[in-house]
This record gives sequence, C-alpha cells and structure tokens, in this order.
Amino acid sequence: MLVSQGSRPQKPTELGDIVKITVLNGSPKGEIGVTLQYVKYIQKHHPGCEFEVFHVGREIKNIERKPERWQAIIDTVADSQAVIWCTPVYILLVPSQLKRFIELVFERGAQGAFAEKYATTFTTSAHFYDHTAHNYMRAVCEDLQMRYVDGYSAEFNDLLRPDERKQIRNFADGFFGAVETGKPTCETFMRIPGEMPDYEPGEVEDVTKDSGRKIVLVTDAAEGDSNLQRMTETFLSAVTGEVEVINLHELNMRGGCLGCLNCIYEGICMYKDGVRDVVEGKILPADAVVYAGSIRDRYLSARWKMFIDRMFYNGHRPVIGEKPTAWMISGPLKQIPNLRQTLEAYSENPRSRNVGIVTDECEDSGETTALIKALADDLMWAIDVGLSKPPSFLGVGGHKVFRDLIYSMRGIFKADHEFYRENRMYDFPLTDLKVQAMNLLFFSMRRIPSMRKQMYKDANKRMIMPLERVLRK
Repeated sequence: MLVSQGSRPQKPTELGDIVKITVLNGSPKGEIGVTLQYVKYIQKHHPGCEFEVFHVGREIKNIERKPERWQAIIDTVADSQAVIWCTPVYILLVPSQLKRFIELVFERGAQGAFAEKYATTFTTSAHFYDHTAHNYMRAVCEDLQMRYVDGYSAEFNDLLRPDERKQIRNFADGFFGAVETGKPTCETFMRIPGEMPDYEPGEVEDVTKDSGRKIVLVTDAAEGDSNLQRMTETFLSAVTGEVEVINLHELNMRGGCLGCLNCIYEGICMYKDGVRDVVEGKILPADAVVYAGSIRDRYLSARWKMFIDRMFYNGHRPVIGEKPTAWMISGPLKQIPNLRQTLEAYSENPRSRNVGIVTDECEDSGETTALIKALADDLMWAIDVGLSKPPSFLGVGGHKVFRDLIYSMRGIFKADHEFYRENRMYDFPLTDLKVQAMNLLFFSMRRIPSMRKQMYKDANKRMIMPLERVLRK
C-alpha cells in the first residue's frame, strides 16, 4: 500500500472494540441545532459506536468558567478514538463560540488529549464559503496532531432528500472505516511559526488631519498585543483623515450570535447591547473602515469573530455599501492563505472595496512602517476618487449564493427580500430583456447552416467590435 508523504498510519481498532466518538457541537442552539440532527442520523446507522455529545457552542461560558465542566470534555476526548466537529457555518467560518473553545484548547495546554485521534468536520450551511470553514477546521486539527479525514458540507435541508441521505451514510461509513482500520491520513497545511518579529516603528511624524473624511478603525488589541498596538499608532499618525478607534474589548457585547433568526423580519437583534449602536452609528456613516486584529490559531480572535457574527442582524444585506476598507494584521498571514481569502471575501461580499492588507511579518520594521503609511495614503485616495473595484469571484459568487437563497426563501427572510428587491439585487439572467432578445436572435441564426458558419467564423472579431468603438472615441 502506498502512503503519501506526511501520512500517519495508526494501529487498527481491535475486533469487537466499541468505537468511542466525541461529538463537539459548535452550534449555539445546542440540542436543537440543525447540524446535530445529521450527526444523530449518522449515529442511528452506526449502533456499534458510542457517541458522547458536548454542546460546546451553547455552553461556552460555563466551560470557560467551570474547571470541572472543561475537564469532563477533555477527559472524554482523551478516552475516545475519534472526534466529530459538528457545526453550522457562520459568516465564512465556525461560530464564535466554537472558535473560543478552540482557543481554550491551546491556551490551557490541552492539545495532548486530541493528538493522534481521528477527526472530521460535519457542517450545514447554504454553501456560502463553507470551504473556508472546512479549511480552518482541518488546519486546526492538524495543529492538534489529529488524523483528519475529509469532512462533509451539507446544505441545511439535505437530510430531507433520499439521495443526499445515501451520501451522508457513505461519508460516515468511510470515516468510521478509517478509524477502525487505522487508515493513514495526510496533512494538508504547513505548520505556522510560533514567533513573530517585534515591530519597532521608531519616530513617525504626524500629518495634518482633514476632518472632512471620517474613518472608523475597529481593533481587538489587548494589553499583550504590542505589535498591533504599534501598527495602529503608526496608522493614526500617518493617515490624514479623522479616525475613531473602536476597541472590541471595550465594546459591550453580551454574547455571540445565537442563530435564533429573530432578526430576519425587521433586522433587529434580540441582544440589547452596544453592537447595533457601533454598526449603525459609527461604521455605516464612515467614509472608510479599517479592521485591525491579531491572529489566533489561524484566524482572528474569538472576540473579533463574535463581532463579525453579530453583524448577521443585518441578514444577508450588504449594508456597509461600497466604501473602502483595509486590514492591519499582526501574525503570520503569509502562512495562512485561507485566512487571507476569508478577509478578502469579508470585504467583497458587503460590496465594499478592499484597499489592501498590511501585516507585521517584515523583519525590517522600517518596511512595515512604509507599508502602513502607503496603506493610509491609498485609503484616503480611494475615498477621494470614489474607488469602486469590480468584485472578483469572491464577491460575485457570494452574491449569487445569497441572491438565490433569499429569493427562494423570501417568505421567511422578509427584511432581506425587501432590501434585495428595492436595490435591484435580483439580477437573474431571465429578467434581462436585452440578453433574452440577443439569445433569441442567435438561436434563430444557428438553425441556418450558412449563417451559423459565418456567425462562429466572425465570433472573435465581433466580440471586440464594441470595445474598438470605445477606443476610437
């Protein structure tokens, strides 16, 4: 049998042994979470396995505060043969509550309980950036030295379809087969360095401020984030606009998104705290937004993720608009391309325009300072000229997923539906009369052999004729 480089075979489970599975449910809904119903379906078809479910998403506050609750989970993981990470996808990743649990594993030195265990991820979503969530979970498992088997990304109602139920059973058979036979697994992601160069900006000359341009800088810089704090100070000195800094550690956030969907009718979150005031009173009126954060286990902090998740009270509506955005990241972003794509997608999908991303990865602090100054200049230029970059696949693909979702569920997502309709975001090809007329013409021409031959012969030339007319002008 051929074993891929980096693969790790494991001793097969002895015949007759009960396979113990720990299910870590990241949904804040706990027992009534959609994703957990899929795991229950898998459990029903594998009665020979022993499942222990922990609702780490719903109980994260108790897990963090009560040592005995934390230890019960870690002991169960250590005593199992495999772990299933069961979670919905919340805004390009796992929910903030599960993100916090993963942080605790590293902070409290519990990696040993997970090492050498088989692992997989089961998610439910509308297939909106589910791949970035799966990449993140796989990378985390590899950092924990787990034996990762490819996960399964289900649409939230796949369990209702007989053909999809068959594929779920196939997936489960493959996963448990790997556990029982000790199948080798292969790592996909590189290890990331543990130390970063210190950023020492030196003297940074303040520039004259222009109060006519408002910038909001959102950061999660804590006491130990010296690099991020210094990067922020450099930016504040270098940018000519008026900047208001919002530190997420000082913001009153009562908790992460609960997935309760109470907001989908009127767009109002059930929480009564400071999030909505910051979003609607600070971010939306600003001319530009800068996001600043430190990397924690291949993403930003759970605090950042909590704020991002709480933005869901706006539903699937790109309320931030086409304003310029920028990122300042402390940490090894070059080593985590999945995180870079997540940041870029987060900027593009609200239809805002990402001006750039600067990190503190340069060995030369002077180079980092120069990059921050350039970012500040680019941001102000983008405001002045009304920069509007065309979206890439990250934005176009994301928009179409949401467009189709909202239209098909418009009876439920009332606020989203009204926003999409009023802003003409239902841009289906069937509603474009010009496109329909052109296609009818081509269909007719194709039926005549001589015209069909000429049509395809001149196709490339005809494609550039409208462009040539613009060039002549």
